[in-house]
Amino acid sequence: LEGLKEQEKENETQTEENEIVESNLTPKQLRKYRKELAKKEKKRKKMEEEALKRRQQLWVDRYAPKRFIDLISNERTNRYVLQWLKSWDPFVFNVKRKKKDKAQNKFSIGDDTTADRRPFKKVLLLAGPPGGGKTTLAHTIAVHAGYCPMEINASDERTGAVLQEKILAS
Repeated sequence: LEGLKEQEKENETQTEENEIVESNLTPKQLRKYRKELAKKEKKRKKMEEEALKRRQQLWVDRYAPKRFIDLISNERTNRYVLQWLKSWDPFVFNVKRKKKDKAQNKFSIGDDTTADRRPFKKVLLLAGPPGGGKTTLAHTIAVHAGYCPMEINASDERTGAVLQEKILAS
């Protein structure tokens, strides 16, 4: 309640200041001044909306990692998952594969490819206890690699037809 009263007083003061300034301006200056005020008001409203969204968010969503660097899980695992996913880029995004140096990087997953140059390991299994960050890792790395991840809970969809329909719809 006190916050609303303070906001009303602030608005009244701002209105009085605006009236004083507006009375001393030429019509051209007045239009420019009002445009600037409208921009400031729009920016203020946008900031208020963003602040409200942040306050209403669950803390697990607010502080969830947004980028690869934000992941706090095992770095070696993170790099391996990213390299595995990026090995599919030539087939998903139709980009050419980079030439490899003669000296292998010690973190490299190797040149495990089939005859058609597709990665030999076609499935990646992330296993671990609940709350270990498996879904977060998969989602964050997928976004980082340029994919649009879609989560399908296999326990909800038991039939192959329904699961296939969801996959094809994405």
